Amino acid sequence: MIQHQKLWTKSYISILALNVLINTSIMITGSIMAMYAVYLGASLSLAGTLVGIFAITALVLRPFSGALADRVNKKYLLCISTLLMGLIMFTYPFINSIPVFIVVRILHGASFSIFLTVIVSTVASMIPKERMGEGIGYSSMVVVIAMAVGPATGLTIQANHGFSATLLIAASIVCICSLGMLFVPINTETKKSDVKGRLSLKDLISVKLLPLALIVSFLAIFNSMTHAFLPLVGIERNITNIALFFLVSAICSILVRPVAGKLYDKKGLSFVLFPGFLAVAAGAVILAVASTIQFVVIAAVLFALGQSASQPSIQASIMKMMPPEKTGLAASTFFMGFDFGQGFGPMIGGNIADMWGYRAAFIFCGALMIVGMIVFAIYKRYRNDSKQPHL
Repeated sequence: MIQHQKLWTKSYISILALNVLINTSIMITGSIMAMYAVYLGASLSLAGTLVGIFAITALVLRPFSGALADRVNKKYLLCISTLLMGLIMFTYPFINSIPVFIVVRILHGASFSIFLTVIVSTVASMIPKERMGEGIGYSSMVVVIAMAVGPATGLTIQANHGFSATLLIAASIVCICSLGMLFVPINTETKKSDVKGRLSLKDLISVKLLPLALIVSFLAIFNSMTHAFLPLVGIERNITNIALFFLVSAICSILVRPVAGKLYDKKGLSFVLFPGFLAVAAGAVILAVASTIQFVVIAAVLFALGQSASQPSIQASIMKMMPPEKTGLAASTFFMGFDFGQGFGPMIGGNIADMWGYRAAFIFCGALMIVGMIVFAIYKRYRNDSKQPHL
């Protein structure tokens, strides 16, 4: 039981600040990864695969990272995984072949999988349960801020100072943050009797949370396809300044997430998820037919409103449905859905676009939102009991 109802504690603020810096560094690296692969001699298709290996590795290891987070001292695991990730990032400037690049990407994805699962589990343990939606809403803004700042920063540094300087700066920030983690007050108490012993399937994947993870994967598919193909859509349809989509969606997300979190805490997941998915579906349909930047901006607003309301609220529900000593399992199950969408979304969208065009790819995303609403409605009816009033 969490004894204090205060959200903005020293621990919570400190961990969010460090997480912003770490995620910004990851986005700095990610923004130039495909370019760096091509610079090293990879084809465009191979460069895309090398970028995707990161998310797929995280997906494969996510269940084990969740079990690890529930069994090992969270503070030390957080420090070690962050430091390991920083040290792996330091090797990027010294890569001289594609096989070595593949190995480094796999190791980077593995360390990131552990880091992200542990930090989400740790943050959740700092949030009062009755304010879980609000707390997750604020913490999820970390990625939004990083996505708004990181890519532009990475591309600017690379353009002025080259790949090596960019990668070394990003790695240095992560390593420094790993030391900062040592000074964050983190409660590492767990019910040891519940987490010791031989690993079983229930320690790796929470079956009761899988439908919610599936719904998250639908949002992640749309998100990853948008990032992968929207610039190409702009070229094909002669839409200038299409990057405004990402700027507008980032600003709207920052404004919406705290409000949506409070609504979730008061009204439950259904109240924010159904209109949220409808907004995302509408945004997908508009992107499918958009021919001017004005329509792209409208789609960005709808996408941000819907995703910012739905995704953090689903994450909050997942964390609330598991006991405190199983927050690692909850986090890993959530991110399995997210990683699946991020890793396979561009592949699915690319195949649809190759056969029927970008319009069909975005209509497919809109249809996925409707399917997600149906899945959640069935899940809610099945899980509708006094123990899950937040649904």
